[in-house]
Amino acid sequence: MLTEKEKNNLYILISSILGKDIGIKSYKMRFNDRTVKVVEDMIRTNIHCNNAVKDLFSALITAGKLSSKGWLRKILSSLDAMLDIQEEGLNSYGCSVATKSRWKSYIITSTI
Repeated sequence: MLTEKEKNNLYILISSILGKDIGIKSYKMRFNDRTVKVVEDMIRTNIHCNNAVKDLFSALITAGKLSSKGWLRKILSSLDAMLDIQEEGLNSYGCSVATKSRWKSYIITSTI
């Protein structure tokens, strides 16, 4: 059983990733250990998404430094794997939207 303070802090953590959401906030008093596990999984997924975006753009920037004109065209065929990893979005906002669309219902369901 989570304390009142733990529930409030969990909601603050959720809000920092997904943004303030009245739907989730209305279930805050029912947060429990299942909710904690769902949020852990959500955070892990969001970190993975953001790291994939960072890796993709780092590779693009590095390739741009190594070559001059036409560098993007030269590396496009080798980016398949990175682009497949990042289907959900190509920036942190995209990761946030993808995370919210995937995990909001799991968070709410965990309270029932």
